Amino acid sequence: MLQTAYISVLPSIFQTVACGVTAYGLARFRFPGKKIIFTLIILTFIVPPQLTMMPQLIIFTKLGFAGNVLSFMIPAALGQGIKSAVFILIFYQFFRGIPDSVVEAAKIDGANSFQIFTRIGIPAAMPAILLSFLLSVVWYYNETVLSTVYLGTSVKMLPLELEKFQATYSELFPPETTGKSVNEAIYMAGTLLNVLPLLVMYFFTQKYFVDGIDKAGITGE
Repeated sequence: MLQTAYISVLPSIFQTVACGVTAYGLARFRFPGKKIIFTLIILTFIVPPQLTMMPQLIIFTKLGFAGNVLSFMIPAALGQGIKSAVFILIFYQFFRGIPDSVVEAAKIDGANSFQIFTRIGIPAAMPAILLSFLLSVVWYYNETVLSTVYLGTSVKMLPLELEKFQATYSELFPPETTGKSVNEAIYMAGTLLNVLPLLVMYFFTQKYFVDGIDKAGITGE
């Protein structure tokens, strides 16, 4: 469970920061190629990850990232984590909602772009920050395919170990044997242990989670 939390939380922090900075640049600045960059970000969400999984694995292997948490952290820090495009769009909507008069008043008072981002942009986007972090944790926590490919056997995540347990126990005790009921009991206990961290996290953050979804306008997701 500790390894699962480590793999889920750290990339989520990097991803939230990277997506927030990227979205702020797209929302508040004008520069050549802005529409092209925005289009490429949307494409990263449209293209299935199965198409890019093996090329990324080859690149990670050559760079020495494969088999450790860097294979998750480096893409997340560069705004290319799991479903980063969704978080960029969420942040983009919040930053676009900041009144221009507030930004102009801050510039008149002598604030630079970084100060405007930290003192105006971040407080205005707190619901987006919490929403993006929570969703990112959940998606990294439940991601089993990419975890198997990128991390291999170096890191043991709870959802993966639960699947391995079920497969191994099914081979030892086929459904027609007497061990089936025992297997179901242990598997259900493991399932409860698997979902318990997410339930506890949601219990303490449900107010911010619902508020973030409401303000982000993605109720239908």
